This record gives sequence, C-alpha cells and structure tokens, in this order.
Amino acid sequence: MGRLSLKQKMQPKADFKQTQKILMSQTMQQGIFLLQIPNLELAAVIETELETNPLLEILSEEEAIEEEEFQEDDTEEEIENKEIDFSEKDFDILKRLDEDFKEHFQQSETFDSNSKDNDLKNYIEASIVSKETLFDYLHRQARETFQNEEELNAAILIMGSLDERGLLRSPLSELSALSGIEESFLQAILKVVQTFDPPGVAATSLKESLLTQLEIKHLKKTLAYSIIENEFESLLQGKLLKIAKSLKKDPKEVASEIKNRISHLDLSPGLSFSSELIQNIFPEIIVREEDGILKVEVPKEGRPELKIKREYLKLAESDSLSDEEKRFFKQKIASARSLLKNLSQRESTLKRIGEWLIQNQKDFFLKPEGKLKPFSMLDLAKDLELHESTIARAVSSKYLSCDRGIFALRNFFSVAYTAANGEDISSKTIKDLIESLIKEEDKGLPLSDEVISQKLREQGIFCARRTVAKYRKSLQLGNTKQRKRHF
Repeated sequence: MGRLSLKQKMQPKADFKQTQKILMSQTMQQGIFLLQIPNLELAAVIETELETNPLLEILSEEEAIEEEEFQEDDTEEEIENKEIDFSEKDFDILKRLDEDFKEHFQQSETFDSNSKDNDLKNYIEASIVSKETLFDYLHRQARETFQNEEELNAAILIMGSLDERGLLRSPLSELSALSGIEESFLQAILKVVQTFDPPGVAATSLKESLLTQLEIKHLKKTLAYSIIENEFESLLQGKLLKIAKSLKKDPKEVASEIKNRISHLDLSPGLSFSSELIQNIFPEIIVREEDGILKVEVPKEGRPELKIKREYLKLAESDSLSDEEKRFFKQKIASARSLLKNLSQRESTLKRIGEWLIQNQKDFFLKPEGKLKPFSMLDLAKDLELHESTIARAVSSKYLSCDRGIFALRNFFSVAYTAANGEDISSKTIKDLIESLIKEEDKGLPLSDEVISQKLREQGIFCARRTVAKYRKSLQLGNTKQRKRHF
C-alpha cells in the first residue's frame, strides 16, 4: 500500500457523524428537580409557584377527592411541551380580567374566598414553626441576584444539589447531562452562588470552601491561605512540623495561624440550617404493619396541595376574551398542569421505591432485630426500570418512617460484604460497627484503622484496613492523631 502524500493528508474532507443527544424540555427538568428535593424544600418551591402563577391555589382537604377525579380528565397533549412566560404585561391582563369579571367570580359556586383564605392562613401558620432551610435562604438571595429566568433555574438546580453541609458533591457534567443546561453556563452560575451567604457555601470540596471563606475575609495573601492551598492533607493529619518545613515557616507561627484563623473557619457552611434540635423531618415514605402485612404511604405533610382555579378554567373558554387573554390563560394552565403532573410523578416514584423496599427488606420492617439485606441503587433501578441517577436523586436527603424509627433512604442501599458464616451484610452495618468501636475507644490511645480491621475480623467480618479508612472518613471521623486527646 502506498503512502499518502502531505498534500493528500491536508485536503479538506466532509465527515458526517450521527450522534444521539437527549434534549430535555422545561417540564422534564422540573420533574427531575422536584424528585430530588425533600418535602421541606418542596414547600418553598410550591410557594414560589403560587406567587408566579395566579391560576394555582391551595387545595383544601374537602376538595382533595373531587380534584383528583377532575385532574384525571386532562389529556397528555394538553400539558406537554408548554413554556412558562410570565411578565408584567400578564399581571396587567389578570388585573383587567379580575375587574371585568368580578361579578362572575362572586357568583361562582366553586369560589369560596373565606375557605381559601383559611387554607392559606393555616398553611402559613404551619410553615412558621419550621426553621428556614439552606435552600430557602439561598433561594431568596438567588431571586435578588438573577434577573434572567434561565439563570435562576440554573441556580436552583445547583442549590438543590447541595448536601447537608452546603457543599456541591455532584459534578457539573452530571447536572448538565440531566438538565440539558450547558456545563459552561452552570459553571458561571456556580461562581455567583459561591458568593452567597453563608461564606463557603456551594464549594465543590472542603478545601475550596475554606479558601473561599478566607477570600471573602480578604485574607488570600495570609499564611492561613497558603497552608490550606498547599498543605491541606498535612493540615488534616495534624502534621504541623511538616507544614512548617514545607512552607519554610516557624512551627510556632504555623500553630498560631491555625489557632487564630483556620480553626475559626466553618467546616460545614450549611449545617447550621439543618440542626437536629430544631429541624422538623417529614418522612417521604411511611411503612406501616397491619396484621403482619406491610403497607406503604407517601404523605403530603409539610407542603400544601395545589389545584387549578376552576373559575379561571371556565373563563378561559369565554368568547369575550381577546386572543392575548386566551394566550395568557393557555400558558398559565399548561404551566400549572405540568407542575401538578410532576408532583404526581414524584409521589408515584417514591411509592414504588417504598413498595420495593417492603418486598426486599421484609425482615427489617417486621422483626425488631431484622438486618438490612445488601442491595444497591442499581438493583432498585433495574427492577423499577429507571436510571440509577433517577434513583439516587429520589432517595437524596429523604427519610422513611417505620415501627423501628426514622431512617435516611440512602441507608437502605449499600455494598455487600460476607461474614465468616457466609451471611451477607451491608456496608451500613460495617459503618455502624466502626462508629461504635471508635465511640468506645480510649481517647488517649485511639484505635488505628488496622486495629479496627482486626477487631472486625474477630467478629467474623473481613474488612480491609483501606476500607475501614474509607468508611471512617465517610462518617467524618478523624484518624488516630486527630482523635487523640491530651489530658
């Protein structure tokens, strides 16, 4: 075979490549977001929807059954692929309609203002007892910062992905793939969110969070910043002399900087919004046992139920409306129905997860000493024919209540280990044992990871030292140097 000449190699060539790309509609993006956030944050999102869509209102308990039958009549074509477009002009339209049809509304049998006022009052009173969540706090700042709806939606996606410590553990590439928003755009929005209060929030790592906190305090050129930026691992391990030698500083100066500056930084910027002493937990799934039979319920406690105002639906068909007014109604009705559909889908997914759990973890729910069987999220995803990332978001920051107590949904999914007797045990069981051993250790002579591994082996559980170290870090427990107390 002859060689290609340079001229041949440099010739332009048309190359066609067929690729597949998932384009997510705004409705799909909203569905993913609603599935991910817990009930308390969902209540804040619903409150925002009530403010921006005048066709939505809170559903009273008496209307729940009737509204469920009413929604079943809606067709899929009516609610898919609709965009939200709410402007000041729309407010003018609504105001004019309210004035023109005031008498119509007053005479409507389905419109009971006293009842609606009471529903809203009850909801507001119920919300007062709940401490403001990190999402609530950041959402208020985002609404004051971002004027563009696209920017605000990207910010909400990022804020809804933060863990309880206020850090962003999900890669932007993953958020981009799931939402359809460009990764570069998310990166730009993330930079803005990272300037929000509390300092250090939305950082992608503890190191980045601490550095951000120093930057906000205008301490970027200090020794403290240099220690965290260049010797972070040594700092975590308490290797003061190594830090001093590496940075060519006096150990006393390093110790003073750690004590006076670094020790005052917040390791968990978002944790103050999730204090166990004052935070209300609303379980997303409730498992009850009745005569030996397990039943699953997805409660709606902690958030209001919504419905579309019936009087506006009737008015939308009126011949007295202009084309502009009809366009307004169609957009708002489509937006409201999309929200209701996504909320219903969220409830359905959580119920399917609950039903899968009672089928596969029956002993745990029925027996006081029942152990969790080792199942992964992938096992659940395959059985429910959903993507594993969907399951991960569905169980994130959510809880299940049963006769044995309240448990984080993530606790039901783990890696399998085999004990000496051949019995499968979950990684959660291993973590619980490690935490128990460390809790009972001599603080003057703490256990090393190797010793913990040996103690587990004595109980018939084979867990390597490296695995012990990984689980210990996930429990946010320090190593022997960090745990040691000098009396």
